[in-house]
This record gives sequence, structure tokens and C-alpha cells, in this order.
Amino acid sequence: MVKYNREQCGKEISHNAVEEQFEVTQKREIKYIDLFSGLGAFHTAFDRNNNLQNDVNYTCVLASDIDEGARNIYQENYGLKPEGDINRVNIDTMPDFDILCAGFPCFVAGTIVLTKDGYKSIETVDISDTLMTHTGSFQRILNLQHKVYTGPLYKIKAKYHQPIECTPEHPFYVREKTRSWNNELRRYDISFNEPEWKKACDLNDTHYLGMKVNTHSIIPEFTFERPTNQHATKKHNITLDDPNAWFMMGFFVGDGWIEETLKSDMRSMNKIRFAINSSDTETVLSRITSVLPITDKKCPSGDSSDKYGCSDFVWFNILKKFGKYAHGKRIPEWVQDAPVEFVREFLAGYIASDGSVNKKGSHSITTVSENLALGVQRLYLKLGHLFGVEKTIRPKTTVIQGRTVNQRDTYRISGYTREIVRKQSSFIENGYVWYVPFKIETSPVQNVPVYNFEVEHDNSYVVDNVIVHNCQPFSIAGNKKGFEDETRGNLFYKILEIIDKKQPQTLLLENVKNLHAIHNGETFKFIKNEIEKRGYIVSYKVIDSRYYNSPQSRQRVYIICDKSKEYNFRDVKNPIVPVSSIIDNSITSFLSYEDKYTLEKCSEKSMMKYKLMNKKSGKGGRQGERVYRTTTCGPTICASSGGLGAKTGLYDFDGKIRTLTVNETLKMFGYDASYKYETLTNKRKMLFYLGNSIVVNVVEQLIADL
Repeated sequence: MVKYNREQCGKEISHNAVEEQFEVTQKREIKYIDLFSGLGAFHTAFDRNNNLQNDVNYTCVLASDIDEGARNIYQENYGLKPEGDINRVNIDTMPDFDILCAGFPCFVAGTIVLTKDGYKSIETVDISDTLMTHTGSFQRILNLQHKVYTGPLYKIKAKYHQPIECTPEHPFYVREKTRSWNNELRRYDISFNEPEWKKACDLNDTHYLGMKVNTHSIIPEFTFERPTNQHATKKHNITLDDPNAWFMMGFFVGDGWIEETLKSDMRSMNKIRFAINSSDTETVLSRITSVLPITDKKCPSGDSSDKYGCSDFVWFNILKKFGKYAHGKRIPEWVQDAPVEFVREFLAGYIASDGSVNKKGSHSITTVSENLALGVQRLYLKLGHLFGVEKTIRPKTTVIQGRTVNQRDTYRISGYTREIVRKQSSFIENGYVWYVPFKIETSPVQNVPVYNFEVEHDNSYVVDNVIVHNCQPFSIAGNKKGFEDETRGNLFYKILEIIDKKQPQTLLLENVKNLHAIHNGETFKFIKNEIEKRGYIVSYKVIDSRYYNSPQSRQRVYIICDKSKEYNFRDVKNPIVPVSSIIDNSITSFLSYEDKYTLEKCSEKSMMKYKLMNKKSGKGGRQGERVYRTTTCGPTICASSGGLGAKTGLYDFDGKIRTLTVNETLKMFGYDASYKYETLTNKRKMLFYLGNSIVVNVVEQLIADL
């Protein structure tokens, strides 16, 4: 017998070939698709197995990636041009295949965005919502995109706003301020360029952040059907064109509520209540009673207020649209669309209930509803006034009259209603407001959930009353949250849809190492259950690439699912391959750090050899200021890590330091010297794509054991 040997992840794997006189048979073809294909780690691993297999030939019949640059590189190396956004690929016309490969994103919770139904946190936004775009229209969501991010985080503070945190590539809608010297007037003339999209990493203090001002002038009309008995209803129509009605609604937002009390036949009693300060009774009561027949309920509401109320079917249903409880109050979009004279009355009512005006003319309102605060900020924009929103973080509990009670963070909306004359500061022009940036800071983060939307037509949306654009790296999210059954925009559901229609034999999936820990394991449990109920046996393992002959420690969870057998993960613990094995010793260009930094030694047991310490501040050792040894494996390479060691990390070469080259970094992921990226104009962008890649060595071993 002829014995064929191969080196596979440091182990010799032998295959008995047929005797030389035996007739060679044709290889069995196994087809696969490569979703979210990136640089093609799966494809490279399959090709290497083709060179080693005697009876099987793996063929890629479809690839897909949303990034055009990645698609071009993929075609350059494999001769197959990937499809674009997987959501736009017709599943019915997909070729049949046996294996589905994908690195899918997960669903997590996040921050405030503007929908047709008001401001919502990301965990409550689903595919049925519509988002306001930079054109001021509301467009439907095509998909919800989420992932876990490691790298530099940008914190952008604009005037009148809380800081917005995002990844470097997230685009903002901006106008750039320029100065030109006017020799005749002996001063600089200030002007602003046309609006453009600018990435967070490219912003500076000359880029003014944009927000669309609502310029509609629509008088709302409503129709409600009220049951008169078990078999009949009566229609009630109302047009909101009474200034007193708008004052009343504004007052209600601050000091009103509805009581959802039911009659014995389970119909609502339509109770509406107001708390009116005794000193305001004369001015406020007359305006409200011209719209609603409220009466004194002879029940004090606090030390200096009286409780008034009535029952009214139509107004109960209108006022219900402003939300429930103080922390749930919001401004419906039909209020934003109203004529300015009615918006002015609405805000006057709100100020009368919950606000104040000082001697200098500054208006101020405090609320526990962030949704309401941002909505009121938009209303003032419509009137041509720039108001800020300031958040105060309060302790979760406080003591009032000896009792411990819960309390919430507060939001203060404040500003002046006088005309803005200094255009060099923030200003309103042609239906947009342009906010001057105050401060732009960066800080490194690891494994932070981030989110993004793809939006129909405009592909933009509003975060905290600032316009942003869809981007691949996504904006920062807050709390972890798993899949929600009703949310169908997640790309994982697209994978399930493909599985349902094409019924592949095997699934080869990968994701971040802590996937099984997100939302206390509920996210992973959901993924596993969804796959299992489709008839697959699910196996999974967190794998560190350092044990697979990679000079990089990169941990990912691999999920292998098969319809007929359980996959057994090999226990691979090969000797560590040092970074020195991939170093190009002909490189003589090193970083000059001595003027700004000193080197601080680290423990001999650490991957790090030094920390760069800033001479002026005495601080250092952040992600981009760590110098690693070449005598052991390196750390995880991140797509967007910043600092001196951006993307690859810094390495020590006898006291000299530098980052890795693109070719060296390719080898850290298991690609060889033949890998091409000539289609990239900026070759260093390859480091971004590599930072989102998986390690070929790991996948190669997993495929060998299928």
C-alpha cells in the first residue's frame, strides 16, 4: 500500500491510498455556500482540504458579503464574485448545496432611536417600525444588524446634546465650517460647505452635526368608534384646530394622567385627571375647561395643587397617545407635524405645568422621560429655537419623609426663545439644524455589543436627535439582550430561512466566544433550539486558535450541526507557535516613540513585554500602547483598534517597536504569501478586513473531521 502523509495543525494524519494498479475513481463533489464571506477563510480551508482529500472535492457555489471591498478581494483570490447583501439574494434561485458556512451576528439591546411611534430603545424596535431618515421621512427597516465589537470607541459631544458613542467608521451628516481671509474687511469670512457624510474617525471641531427640522404643517384629525351596546358602535370625529386644546394637551403631558378604570360591563370609564397648582387656577383652568368639562374633585394633589378631572371618550383616547406614567410620556409624531402656532401653544401648556422661565428669559423643564425630553427638543427646533437636553444620573433610591422610595434619572430641557444671531455657533438653516461639536474623545473597549440598521431608500436614521448613516461597524449599544421571537430583522433569521428552503446536510457556523453567555445564555439557547427543531444535531466548542498552529490567540465559538450524526471536536493542544515565525526580518522601519513615551516592563509571564507610558500624564498601557513579545503567540487582532499599535498591536524587536505588516498579519490568520489584495487602493485597509476574519487553521481542522 502507498501511504500518504500530511501535516495538519501540527499532527501527522495518514490516509491509505489505493494500490497503484487500482483504477482511480472520480472524487465525490460536496457543495457549500459561504455567507458573510469576508476574506474567504472558509474557502481557503476547503481548498486546502481538497488538496489533501482523495475522495471528496469541496466546491463553493455561492458567497455573499455586504462589503464591496471584501467582495472584490474574494473574487481576486477564488475567481467567484460574492453576492452583496444576503437579504437581497433570492433564495429560490440559489444553487443546491450540502454545507452552509456563516459567521452570523447576534441580537443585542441598545440605545435611543427615532421611530414613527416616538423614541424607542433598540430592544423595542422591530422590523415593523419605521425610522426617520436625514430627509425627514420615515422609512421601513430592511434589517437589524448587530455584533460584538472590540476596538476604539468614539465619544462625540455636540452642543445641546449628551455624548454619542460610536465606532470609528460610523458616518454622521455634517457641514464643514471653513474660513477665508477677507483682505478688504481685514477679517476671516465664515462659510459652511454642503452637507456630506463623514466618519466619526474623520470628524473634528469644524464639522457641524446635522438634524432635520420638521417643517410639516398638518392639523390632526381623528376618528374613534365607541361601542353603544353589544351590537353597535358610534363614530366620533374631531379636528384639533383649537389653540386651547393644544395648550391643554401640553399641560396634560406635564401634570395630567388618565385612569383606566372599567365599568361593570368592562367598558372604560374614560377618566382624565389634572393636577393644577392653586396659584395657576385662574389662568390654566379657564383654558382647559373651554375644551374639557373638568371639575374640582375635592382631593388635593400634593401640598399646593388640586385634582381636577372628567370623563370624555374622545379626549381619553387622544391623551392616551402621550404615554402612561411620568417616565413613559412621549410626543407623538402628529404633534411634531402640527402647524407652528399649535406647537407654540402646546409648549406653553407644558411650561405652565412642569417648567419655569427665569429673569433672563431661559425656559427650563425637567422630566424623567428621555423620550419626552428629546421630543420637546424637536418641537423647539420647529419654532426656530435651540434647546439642550442634560441628563442627571440619580441614585436608584432616596429617602422622603422617612420613607425609602425609588427614583429615576432626570432630563432637563433648557434654552432661550429669542432669535439666534451667531451663525458661527449652532444654527438652523433650510430645514436643518447644525450643532457645533464640543469634544471628540476615544477610548478602547472590548466585547461591547453594537447595533446598526439598514433602512429603505435613505439608509440613514436618527440617534439622540443627530442624523447618522448605516455603517458596517455599527453604533454602540448598551445592555445585553438576546433574540426576541417577534423580531424578524436579524440576520440569523435569514440563515434559518435559507436552511428551511434549501435543507443542507451540514451547518458550519462561528461567532464570538461569549455567545453562550449573552443574556444569561438565553440567546445561545434560542439559536440552538431553532437549529435543533429543524432536525439537526448541534455540537459546539469555544476554540482558541493558538493551539492550532496559529501565532495568534483568537477565541471563537464554532457550531457544527448535522442531520445524521454528532460532530466530535478533536482535543487539539499543539505547541504554541511564536509570532517570530511569521516576521519579515527585512523590515527596517520602526516607530519613534521616545519623545512622548517611556517603556515600562511587564511580567515575564505576560504576552506583553512593555507598556508605553506617556511622559507628560504618566498614564499608558491602553490597547494601542501595549508592546508584545515575538517569542510567544500574539493577542487577538482587532478590526478597529487604535493608538500607536492600531489594528495589529505593537511588537518588540530588541528595544525597537513596530506594528505588523499586512503580509505578516495575513500569516497570523493562516493565509499564505500567495493571498492577493491588489484591488485595494489603500493596502492597510486589509488590516480592517483581517480584524473581522477567522483563523484558517482552525476551520481547516474542523473540515478535515467532518
